[in-house]
Amino acid sequence: MRLLTVVAALALVAYAGAWDDVFKRIMCYQETYGDRLEEQMPLSISNLIALLEKYELQHTYNNIDSVANAIIKRYQKNGIVFQPGGSVPWNVHEDKETWKEAIIDKTYTPAQLVAEETFDPREECSLHAMMSHSTDVYPHAGVDDIWDGNLQRSGGRSQSGGRSKGRGRYKRRSETHASLSQDIGDANPALHPVENGVVYTPMGPIAAGTLLRGIMAMDRTNGITIRTVFGDEVDYMPTEMQNKYLEPVYVNTLSGDIGQAAITSYSSTEHLQQGGIGPKGRFANCTACPKQFSLVNGYDGEIAPLTRAEIYAGMDGLLIREALNSVSSSSSIQLSEILRMYYSEHGMPGKPEFRACNRMNLWDQLETEKIKEQALSFMYAYSYYWPEIKSVIEQYPDDFVEIEKRFQDRLDKAWQDLTNFISNHPYEDYDPCPIYNNNDVKVENNMVDAVIVFGHDGGITQIDAEKEYIANLGQKLGVSEKRSRLGVLDGKNAEWTFPVTNFSNIADWGCNFTKDQG
Repeated sequence: MRLLTVVAALALVAYAGAWDDVFKRIMCYQETYGDRLEEQMPLSISNLIALLEKYELQHTYNNIDSVANAIIKRYQKNGIVFQPGGSVPWNVHEDKETWKEAIIDKTYTPAQLVAEETFDPREECSLHAMMSHSTDVYPHAGVDDIWDGNLQRSGGRSQSGGRSKGRGRYKRRSETHASLSQDIGDANPALHPVENGVVYTPMGPIAAGTLLRGIMAMDRTNGITIRTVFGDEVDYMPTEMQNKYLEPVYVNTLSGDIGQAAITSYSSTEHLQQGGIGPKGRFANCTACPKQFSLVNGYDGEIAPLTRAEIYAGMDGLLIREALNSVSSSSSIQLSEILRMYYSEHGMPGKPEFRACNRMNLWDQLETEKIKEQALSFMYAYSYYWPEIKSVIEQYPDDFVEIEKRFQDRLDKAWQDLTNFISNHPYEDYDPCPIYNNNDVKVENNMVDAVIVFGHDGGITQIDAEKEYIANLGQKLGVSEKRSRLGVLDGKNAEWTFPVTNFSNIADWGCNFTKDQG
């Protein structure tokens, strides 16, 4: 069995360059798509927690909103998708995401800095991948394998062609739906679009950038007006629209995503196609080493406006805020600890019912009317980018009531579909929370030393299953530099494969361990 430290060292060869004050994301896209996935760190909550712990160990000032602020500022760039034929094919080509980001950045601009040499290049690219959301309709090779049952474990790729079957050319959406800006050339749209910026958790996929934006803005309730965002460029709007406030904590989470969905995918007379809100998705590779997330349906290029990863992350950001605001000692808790507790069965300190597996039951504890109100305000701001909507507004310069009705009709339909998804949640991504008696709930995670005997007997399938079990167990136990330890003992010769130790990043170790041969 090869040494995994060597694997990690070799992986760094793919990423070059010294530390720059401004993150140069282009270094993360120099390899082919398949090779990049092969070397990429896992897109998992365990990996994110490990990288946040690394940040926290090197800094003395670690307020949770400041840490989230620094990570978002340096690494998030939404809307990056593949556009063949361009000089920079991986670039910001999904306008609907970049427009949303432009608005929410105005409501609260990230300003904290990540100190020099905090992360190595591979870790930087991992954070960029986890923070940056987009939906890529280009038919990348091998993505369909996870849905067809032909997935190859090594890298999750096959050598099949990159063109989806049975589709017409990618076409402009109808009047009901906003057109997408990604140009995929002569290719047919993907049967299963890749949703970037999605992180695996045992409680369902999350858009990690949305989550951290919510935590970053958790204390920011003072909004700014649409007029402040756009200035004289919105003179065509009635004064009532221009004076609507955008509150950072809401538009950075659910309100921004719901408002975006209402604009891009609903008309005042029509619901979206069935399954448009919260479609299913899957990770390629095993859950111990998730590297790519794709959606169940491409809707002929009309991709889902509001995915499960966005819904879960938006709810989680607001629920974490709600829990922390009710606990007096929350200021002493670090961000990595909060995420470890929330995405476990233990729940938040002092509020154990606040945990990701219980999010749907906690919906009514959020200020849902405020979320909806802010979604409407975001729609007004977001409509600035849509000429067809602007022309409608200009038809009623002195009739805000009529304009508001048209926007409200769209929002009501999107809101109904969202609340139906929440109230009738299928629990396909995770199980409901286990039921404890109050006396049974333990807020603190226990720290243990775990020794696993790896027999590596049987066929390849059995060996792979054992590796995945070991890797997943290490993450479930919270193995880290400051917590539990893990050791792997060779069952054939009773020698240490890995002596008991505090792995600094159990997620990355587990990913390499499941790929290793032998």
